[in-house]
Amino acid sequence: MSSNKTLRSTVAYLIVRDQAHENAYAKALETLGVDCGRTLPIPKTDAERYPEVKALLEQGLATKQYTFSVENLSEAGKIFRGAAPATVDGATLSTEQIPAGFPMDIAVERPEEFSPGLDPELLALVQATAELELEDAETPPRTAAASCPAAPFSASVGWLRRRGCGHWSVSVADANSSAIRLYERLGFRALGSARCSVGSTRLASQP
Repeated sequence: MSSNKTLRSTVAYLIVRDQAHENAYAKALETLGVDCGRTLPIPKTDAERYPEVKALLEQGLATKQYTFSVENLSEAGKIFRGAAPATVDGATLSTEQIPAGFPMDIAVERPEEFSPGLDPELLALVQATAELELEDAETPPRTAAASCPAAPFSASVGWLRRRGCGHWSVSVADANSSAIRLYERLGFRALGSARCSVGSTRLASQP
């Protein structure tokens, strides 16, 4: 294994938690009457020869699962207890409350590091699109024609034209006739079935 301490710690944790998952699957099969030690023997890898793995095994991380509530266990949590499968010699399974973590704060906004930023006009269009998506999420489902107003779409087309883009295309499901009519009103013409998607129509802008 690598001499990099971060890599060794990460791989060790993954090895041990993989054993925890093996125990969970084996325990579920045992409740169905399957003798895992005989039917699905798991090879002994002797991973504890690595000090990082051995330390985590001694903490019992291979025989415990975490839950958001020990008082309201899922069906999986209810069977992950008692004697461990035969592949874990003398171990006992347990379910524990998930440890306290760290607050997940939204990172502060920062400019792109490896590419130029959006120009103000395009940024405004992106923001308008995001607001429409949020509005759709809070209202009953609508057709594509209703959820894609012509004005914002036309503004996006204008942005493309001003930057020299003279041709663009979209793919629409054949059954979505309202969206196809919308694009046709905006100057698109049908090119036939889309190659990239079964059951969809490809429409292109007029030159």
